[in-house]
Amino acid sequence: MSGVLPRYYRPERAVAADESVLWVVVDEDLDLHVEACAYLAGLRAAAVMIVFDL
Repeated sequence: MSGVLPRYYRPERAVAADESVLWVVVDEDLDLHVEACAYLAGLRAAAVMIVFDL
């Protein structure tokens, strides 16, 4: 990794205007990590399918 600084990511709790809560992954500049957020969205969708037994 010559000349490239490592990026650090962390989870953030995001609260929408309707007070629903989602977890996202952001870097040190608070930019979303697209792949990690997509993975979390997939987990949420799978959880909904299990809860509603679709």
